[in-house]
Amino acid sequence: MARKRILVTVSPELDKVLGELASETGGAKASIAGELLEQSVPTLVEMTKFMRMAKTKQAEAFELLNDAVMTSIGSASQLGLEISEVKKGLRRYPERASKKTEKKKSED
Repeated sequence: MARKRILVTVSPELDKVLGELASETGGAKASIAGELLEQSVPTLVEMTKFMRMAKTKQAEAFELLNDAVMTSIGSASQLGLEISEVKKGLRRYPERASKKTEKKKSED
């Protein structure tokens, strides 16, 4: 499926954060924002269902919203675990990280 382009307006704070992350990763702000939105698709789908349901079936809607929140919390927890694993790897091999940093500095 072909990817679509959309125009998104963001706050100055979000623009700054995306800029900093882009600078650190070598990626583009738009690519980072797009990736974050892609990862949010399941949550956005659930939110859409909730909004539809909230119009007519309020009790079921709140149950659905609770499920979506719990799924998001689970995803955040998984991300935290993955970050911890990366961090552990950096501690085990600090000389690799410093060599990469030195190499990058020498290339600049």
